This record gives sequence, C-alpha cells and structure tokens, in this order.
Amino acid sequence: MARKPYDKEIILADLRRTAEKLGCARLTKPLYDTYGTIAPSTAIRHFGGWIKALRAAGMVYAVNDKRERETSHCPKIENTFLKPQRGYGRPVGVASMPYAPTSELGVAVFFGAVAQDLGFAIEHVSESFPDCLAKRRVKEKYERGWEDVAIEFEYRSSKFKAHRHDPAKCDLIVCWLHDWTKCPVEVLELSKLY
Repeated sequence: MARKPYDKEIILADLRRTAEKLGCARLTKPLYDTYGTIAPSTAIRHFGGWIKALRAAGMVYAVNDKRERETSHCPKIENTFLKPQRGYGRPVGVASMPYAPTSELGVAVFFGAVAQDLGFAIEHVSESFPDCLAKRRVKEKYERGWEDVAIEFEYRSSKFKAHRHDPAKCDLIVCWLHDWTKCPVEVLELSKLY
C-alpha cells in the first residue's frame, strides 16, 4: 500500500507544534528530528529547504540581529538538551566504547567500534539516507565472500518508519532497541549482542 504524502499544512502545523512544545523561537533540524513527528527531510523536500520551511511556518530562521539572538533559545529544554550531557548507558564491556549508546549517533559510533567483530567493513558514512555503505562477510554463499549492505542507524528501529525512509533502499537497520514488530527490513539489534 502506497504511503499518503504529507500535506504542507500538516508539516507546518507539526513544525509549529514542536517549536511551541519546546518553547523554541528557532527550531533546528536536530531538535525537530528528535521531538517532531515528521522527518526534517520531508519538510525540506516539500518546501525546498529547511529555512524555507521555517519561514513558511512563521518562525525565526537565522540569527542575524539582537532580537533574533534573544529568542533563539529553547527555554523548556534549555537545562536538559542544550547544555552538555553526561548520561551514560549501561556498561557493555567494549573497550573502545564501554557504555551502551543512548542516541542514534551513539549507535553509529558503537557500530563502528564493533563492525569488524560482527563481520562488517565500513566503506562510507553519510548524513543522508542511507547512513552507511558497508561490506558484510558472507561465509555461506561465497566461502569468505562479501556482499554490499546499505545500513541505516537508529536508536530504536521504529524511528526508521517515523523518518519515512524507503525500505527498498536499505538492506539493514542497525539499532540499539528493536521495537518495530512488522519491520520490512533486516534488523541488527546491538543490545542483544552486547
């Protein structure tokens, strides 16, 4: 079944609702990706850029003058998100990363630390979908051969769906927690291994 595309008004409403929930006058892509319900890439695609999406939503989009600098913080999360965090996951026993990841970026770094042990060779990492192109050792097929694998990193596998990624363009979701029961993509849940 084909997905129904998002209407521009739905995207604008979600941008405004997220900014209001956080108390932000200037909503960044990372904040929206974390707290919004629609992926920033969807807003960018519909409006031709992140700044254009924010303009359409009536938000501050650049810090150019004193007024904008005074309103560019997010008071509702200032004490938890914008200041340096030192939250650690549980101990996992990996020398180069001794604690479990607590974010998508942490999953990517953790995977990099254990990729070789899991039979992967990372070839390319990107900020766009898919996050990583790698080779996976395949003993069964080619007697120590390799296959190409397009990888998307997520902290929770269900974020893949929330980000509206195309399952046909991804071979493997590498996550810390697998919480998507009918996931159409192969999942490597790192918390089950470490």
